[in-house]
Amino acid sequence: MYHIRAYDSDNVPTTQLVIGIISAQENFIQRKTLRETWLTLASGVEVKYYFVIGKGFCPIPLEYRSSYLSCERWKPCLEGVFGETILDTTRLKITDGFSKPFKGFSFILSHGIIISRIGISSRVLNNCKQPVRVILENAISGQRVISSTFIDDSSYSKEQEEIVWKNVAPIHLHIGFEGTIYASSDCISTLANINLKTELYDKTKIVLFLQNIDDNNTTEYYEGSVSMVAFSYTISDYSALKMKLSEEESESNSWLAYTEEVWLKVLEEKHDFNDIVLVDVVDVYRNLPKKIIEFYKWISTNVNFEYALKTDDDVFLDLPGVVRELSKDADWKWWSCFRIGWPVRRAGKWRETVLNRTVYPPFPSGAGYIVHSSVVDFLVDHYKNLFMDAQGEDVSMGIWLDDLNLKRSEHSDECNWACSNTCEVGNCNIMELTASEIQLAWENYKECGFKICKC
Repeated sequence: MYHIRAYDSDNVPTTQLVIGIISAQENFIQRKTLRETWLTLASGVEVKYYFVIGKGFCPIPLEYRSSYLSCERWKPCLEGVFGETILDTTRLKITDGFSKPFKGFSFILSHGIIISRIGISSRVLNNCKQPVRVILENAISGQRVISSTFIDDSSYSKEQEEIVWKNVAPIHLHIGFEGTIYASSDCISTLANINLKTELYDKTKIVLFLQNIDDNNTTEYYEGSVSMVAFSYTISDYSALKMKLSEEESESNSWLAYTEEVWLKVLEEKHDFNDIVLVDVVDVYRNLPKKIIEFYKWISTNVNFEYALKTDDDVFLDLPGVVRELSKDADWKWWSCFRIGWPVRRAGKWRETVLNRTVYPPFPSGAGYIVHSSVVDFLVDHYKNLFMDAQGEDVSMGIWLDDLNLKRSEHSDECNWACSNTCEVGNCNIMELTASEIQLAWENYKECGFKICKC
């Protein structure tokens, strides 16, 4: 079955290149800067460009979200909790039956804490019969934060369901800290069928559980996850947290007023420039895969084009160089700087929590990639079956197109796509720039004979 576009007509000129520039609603200065710099080189029917903006604005202020990358409300509970209250990351299971025990878990903090002790299940020690080390690490840097060895001294009853604790020197961890805590011993891999009665739980929702850690892989945390290890903590700057929570309603009202003001400005900008496509997504980072698909759906219906380029509003682009390359005879379907053998990350902004892979398939640099219209047609035709839970649109493109064995191009006589923000002669683009840096790049570009980084 072939995809039929509304604009497949001899009466409508074919646009050689349509550009989708991913932008956030509030990025007015970035869009203005691009219009005044490299976008001035787009002309006629050869090139069309659109800023791609989500219609939806997250109604939750950033400081009251469980993550700044998404739009989920943080719902802490401080009932019966005070500044000196010692809180644990486990509780007795509330359901019967066996649950697979995990050797550890990863987490992120929605407020600062002070860790006072770490622990391990007494049943793990009873069954191991050898020393077990409990290690807490910074999940992003891999740096060890706390480490302590536990030894079975036969004083723990096999029927006990408690955690064996060890006090540690107080460790202050800041809001946003991502960590992993796990048990390390040769015996751990033999305990897959041990029946533990403690499950991960944090009543305050200050410790947000991310993933269960196993010997061979990680799985997304689920309610009732059973862990061999735990830690205890007190809340850092308790009074500041109480104050923050008491101000949530007024802060939310201020945020909503701000979003309404931004939205009106976006509509005015759209009317004035006619270069904005509003797509049906809430404009947060985790929705980027859906955002690019919605743009592809829009151009598939509204533009008769040969190639589609995706870039961001913090990128400077050598548009003439790109167009010259597209004017040549080529049999590739995909042109970018591709990342090959890139490991799936489990921490930080690019953290994957659902994707069950250790390595991504080849995927393009999100700062610039071009696909043939037939690729857009495929994605539009199959969008309902696409995996939408990866952390970014660039890795999602790699996942979506992995089975097609598309011919890729990375090198060109005209310019090459950048995989980093290093300025190199012959690049098609420079990425991760501020508005003022884009303006400076534009001045240099003109002085250097319309070549990036030439002088």
